[in-house]
Amino acid sequence: MISPAADGSCGALARGGPGCDGAREAVCQPGGHRIQVMRAHLPARDHDGMDPAPALYMIRISGHLGATVLSAFPALAWQHHGAQTVLTGLLDRSALYGVLAEVEALGLELLEVRQLAPGRTSPGSDDHRSA
Repeated sequence: MISPAADGSCGALARGGPGCDGAREAVCQPGGHRIQVMRAHLPARDHDGMDPAPALYMIRISGHLGATVLSAFPALAWQHHGAQTVLTGLLDRSALYGVLAEVEALGLELLEVRQLAPGRTSPGSDDHRSA
């Protein structure tokens, strides 16, 4: 059990304790409350330090996007399919997240995000590049 310092301040930091694995420390807070703190974080199992290679993604958005909105996605090809706009392009993980953030910032209704098969190089013959 960790208790506050004799002067009432909380400066105490203790390592270990019952059930602790040694990687956690208990920080004493005013009033004698303990907060478990993790000093080192383990890397995620799937994180190898590098983004995976870019992949072909198809992003389906509700509505027909006009030239002004499409200019927010210069690296993506676009097609109108019925009442939807489909954006397609080669994106790495950070670029994909950037596109999704832009979709959200513009208030667009995102319908689908799909990673396409590696052998497919084009979304179709009637596609356009946004400019």
